[in-house]
Amino acid sequence: MKGFQIHVKKGRVKIQSFIQSHHFDNDVFEDEDLSFGIEGVLLNKKQIEKNTPPTQHYLQYLYQTHPLDAIKQLEGEIVGYIFDQQQKKLSVFTNFTGTRKCFYYASENEVIIDTDLPRLVKTLKANHIPYTVDEFAMYSLLVCGNTLENHTPIQQIKKLCDAEILQLDITSNQLEIHSYHQPLPSFQGTKEEALHRINEIFIEATKLEFDKDLELHLPSFALLSGGLDSRMTLINAIQEGYSIAKAFCFSQKGYWDEVLAEKIAKDYQTPFHFVSLNGGEYIIAVDDIFQKSHGLVSYTSAAHTNYAYQYIPCHSYGLIHSGQLGDGILGSFNKHPFPHPPTSEKIVVMPRLFHRMKAQFQEIIQSYDREELFLMRNVGYNRAVIGSYMAESLDSYQTSPFMHSEFIRFAQSLPEDWKYQQKIYIDWINTYQKNATQYIWERTLLKPTSHIKTWIGDKLMKRFFRIWKTKVTRDIERSNMTAYDYYFERNIQLQQEANQYFEENIQRVNFPTLKEDMILQFTHGSFTEKAAVLTVLSNFKHYF
Repeated sequence: MKGFQIHVKKGRVKIQSFIQSHHFDNDVFEDEDLSFGIEGVLLNKKQIEKNTPPTQHYLQYLYQTHPLDAIKQLEGEIVGYIFDQQQKKLSVFTNFTGTRKCFYYASENEVIIDTDLPRLVKTLKANHIPYTVDEFAMYSLLVCGNTLENHTPIQQIKKLCDAEILQLDITSNQLEIHSYHQPLPSFQGTKEEALHRINEIFIEATKLEFDKDLELHLPSFALLSGGLDSRMTLINAIQEGYSIAKAFCFSQKGYWDEVLAEKIAKDYQTPFHFVSLNGGEYIIAVDDIFQKSHGLVSYTSAAHTNYAYQYIPCHSYGLIHSGQLGDGILGSFNKHPFPHPPTSEKIVVMPRLFHRMKAQFQEIIQSYDREELFLMRNVGYNRAVIGSYMAESLDSYQTSPFMHSEFIRFAQSLPEDWKYQQKIYIDWINTYQKNATQYIWERTLLKPTSHIKTWIGDKLMKRFFRIWKTKVTRDIERSNMTAYDYYFERNIQLQQEANQYFEENIQRVNFPTLKEDMILQFTHGSFTEKAAVLTVLSNFKHYF
């Protein structure tokens, strides 16, 4: 077991800690004034400890000297709590990007907080506390492939989103949620100054991650693909003098991800390990992935990662270094070259049932004035980072220099037209990181040396490549990183497994309209749509 559960009722506080001491930066502390726990990897722990008096714990010192903003000074993959026993105040927090999960149930006289959603549901059952299905969350899974905002499959349970703090007054049972994400003012400098600052922050963020491996006395392990983000992390780390013990890649055998990653690893004299995703026998791992994702994301988003990660001997390495979310932070969440409110673009991936959730969806997007911020939370933090959940199952943590809080805050302060079509990304690497431009970019099949090549690659090269592979040579297995539909259509056993899971669990759905919609989508939808249905069924199976 991991994490913690905090049960507050009638002014009494019961803290159950499952935090494993001496694992990464896990820590539990208690004296007559304060009680706190932290789980995960704190990248800037050494810097904080340097400023802490030797007679005090760093968290104790931070809280006493900066009670209002102690948490925002913590950088890394962390979740934790601080209980001020004198003030009768409880603060529970997750990290800046929300990759460390935390959930809460709150009624008039009782609050239960847990880092594990299935464990929290079991506690509700044990205490005879009724709970119901969040239908909007279920439709979000069917339409978007993930739950939105702070929704969970249970109506009465919410999750802490990115950079959020739950603050509870124990005496009054008053609960408030605050964000410690403080946006920077709009950048007023030149583009050249912005490029310099991007590079500066990225280098410092890379050093923080790889210094942590050295602190832990563990060799560095990095993910590598044919995209820009992962190569940026690996190449930059090596340029800064760090040694990477293993570069790890997984994709279809012979696809660009393998070809390019192997070439980069060879050029930088880094041992390379590849896991082939051919065959697709892993694509119906519904319950296995549920245990790691808690049913918040359609399981196929992690099927390939879940399969590949079983080949990582994580006990032999430190962090799992990646380039996670680099493309989104530097432009792909900007669908317009100017500030624009969110739409359904990029978030709705299976529109068949969108009409069922459209009204509530519209209410959500009306609270945002910039699509970039909406997509960052709901595509980036709520969907794309599912790899972080898989890493936790290996008792490790997946990191990315792009996800450093200062990098994100600075990127979000830049003008939209600079980031549109990832122009600032291309400008940055061609100005400061030219080694990364010497290899083809899997997205465009061209070297990322100019804006026009991005356009040509997106509009012509990649489209022609896929048509050639799928229609002419029929080499579908090497047309993409994964080939879920291809394997599902040709493997009767996989079809039988999916059908069996559906038939065994569809009767659990006691909402007539939702049930009919799920039957419709499973019967007529693509494999991705079918998998979304199976994900919803896994929620009914495990929670209701």
